[in-house]
Amino acid sequence: MPSDPTNIIPVTPEPEVTLFPSEEDVEVIRAGKYLMLKDQNKTVEEIANEFGWTSRTTMYSYVEKWKKSGAMEKARQLFLQPKAEAISTAVSKVLDAWPRILAKQVETALDSSSPRTSLEAAAWLKANVVNEALAAQVDEGASESAYATKRKELLPNIISVPKFLTP
Repeated sequence: MPSDPTNIIPVTPEPEVTLFPSEEDVEVIRAGKYLMLKDQNKTVEEIANEFGWTSRTTMYSYVEKWKKSGAMEKARQLFLQPKAEAISTAVSKVLDAWPRILAKQVETALDSSSPRTSLEAAAWLKANVVNEALAAQVDEGASESAYATKRKELLPNIISVPKFLTP
């Protein structure tokens, strides 16, 4: 018996596409709008007015509804994701610039025409770079740790500005 040519390729139905958001989507969008307005330091009254509601009580009722339904958590995830990416980008920029910042600080400590500025730069470098590096060496048990500890003891703990330099 010859095979039916229409049965050669299995046909799978296309997924249903809706052009209108579901009620859940609408609630997630509303919860997201609430989070964005809170992030802008709007008061509960101002946020309620943005939604066209007249009372704080209505706003609080919706917030509870969004929390119970999970819409608030979904909105929070959507709202915070771009912030996390922006924070990561900012941290990367700082880390990329850090060697130049340190070089500038060292240059200031060594070459400033103002003794006060030189001392302040040196104090900052000691507190934020030298002490941390020495502590890390000791914590890691580096072979230089005995030398680092000895050198650390020689560094002054407080760099004071001479009285003749203070205003």
